[in-house]
Amino acid sequence: MWEILASHLHDLLQLEMIFLISVGTLVGLVVGVIPGMSGSLGVALLLPFSIYLDTPLAIGLLIGVYKAGMFAGSVSAISFGTPGTPAAALDVLDGYPLMKQGKCKKAIHMALYASVLADVGSDLVLLFIIGPLAAIAIAFGSREILALLIFSMVTVTMFVQESPVRGLGALMIGILVSLVGRDVTFALPRFTFGLSQLMDGIPLLPFLIGLLAFSQVLVQVVKAFKEKGSRIAYRILSRMDLGDNLTLKELLQSYKEILVGFGIGTWIGALPGLGGSIATYISYAFAKRFSKNRDQFGKGALEGLAAAESANSATCGATFVPLFAFGIPGSPMAALFLTAFMVQGFAPGPGMIRKDPDMFYYILLVIIFANLFNLIWGWLLAPVFTFLAYLPASVLTPVIGILAVVGTYSYNLSRFDVVIMVLSGVLGYLMRVYRFPLVAAIIGFIIAPMIEVNLRRTLIIGRGDMLYFFRSPISITILVLGIVMFLLLIFSKPKAKKV
Repeated sequence: MWEILASHLHDLLQLEMIFLISVGTLVGLVVGVIPGMSGSLGVALLLPFSIYLDTPLAIGLLIGVYKAGMFAGSVSAISFGTPGTPAAALDVLDGYPLMKQGKCKKAIHMALYASVLADVGSDLVLLFIIGPLAAIAIAFGSREILALLIFSMVTVTMFVQESPVRGLGALMIGILVSLVGRDVTFALPRFTFGLSQLMDGIPLLPFLIGLLAFSQVLVQVVKAFKEKGSRIAYRILSRMDLGDNLTLKELLQSYKEILVGFGIGTWIGALPGLGGSIATYISYAFAKRFSKNRDQFGKGALEGLAAAESANSATCGATFVPLFAFGIPGSPMAALFLTAFMVQGFAPGPGMIRKDPDMFYYILLVIIFANLFNLIWGWLLAPVFTFLAYLPASVLTPVIGILAVVGTYSYNLSRFDVVIMVLSGVLGYLMRVYRFPLVAAIIGFIIAPMIEVNLRRTLIIGRGDMLYFFRSPISITILVLGIVMFLLLIFSKPKAKKV
């Protein structure tokens, strides 16, 4: 293995390769920052052009887009309170308050460093223990994934929210919205009101952009009418310090959260179909539960931002585990890379390491090497992102509104998606006014359909026997862990209030 890796180092340092990875990184940053446009879109846009490149150069270009796109979602979450991707939704909780405190550049640097460190760790895991990790991932069937989803929904909702009643209410709102569309088993319409556009359900990105981004636009518009001008934004602007860099001490203070995010993100990323969103929620919940500064989470805690972004980025390398080990794409991004690999003339799968070890290890080396360019370009562009974040609200609010509309429309080229986004924005505005946590609604919306699918699969496999679910040691362990953490939360809550 080491001989093969050493032989490819020379190829990575070629000028053409460096140029294409840089181009891919810039494309990923630009596309990922725009709400509604993720790294997946960047890879899809460049995939046709990669056909005309040599295999190594094509892989370098697409990997660069992928890496930067994972981090870029956190930039818009921090700067504008609008996550560029669903997995970056939790970055809003601490990143946006940090921006309001005049620490936007510090927050972007924390997200960047946490992203790169966790990403590199995940890539190294992919390199060294792909076999055992793939064995763990394949051991998760429908009942084990169902237990993990229930664990995610219960623990994350309880940990993130200050008010359990409002948290539960927001969770129910998200679940209710997710039920719109065809039934997953019998294809019967539910809550569609006779509209054919709703037969496939409420699309995720328009709902997410409306709930988080457009609702913020409505808040700013209402505030502008009440205050007859956006004086608050200028006060923030006066406190802005473009030289407010993240210190090494602050980075080291968040090492536990980065390690937690790395571990959870790598594990979740290796499980087909789950992705960065769930990894981010679980990591944030764990970090908040065991942090000494848990009261600061959601108010501008660098530790919370580090936990969320490290888990998101740690799924980068791990998401290739099912693809390389079994030839099965575990995420939409992995499916795009499966297409790219097949176009270039080779198919990932169990025989890939044995039949074409040169290409396999070269891909892994490019995956690791691309993190360097993500770090460089992210660091160089941080002042630009910071400057944009502190533009006056009279300028920034219309821009965010336009980006929300453009990003939503470009998702499926559908005007109906824009209508969904606007209605979701009104819902988000009302939830903000009455202090219902938006994150709980997002959790319910994302996880509820997955719970329904895996519950039906479990019942079908168990032939209707509910005890089949409890015959798995893995599912029982996950549920017991969730119950224990829930009890710990209840008994530790009075102590947290005294702090």
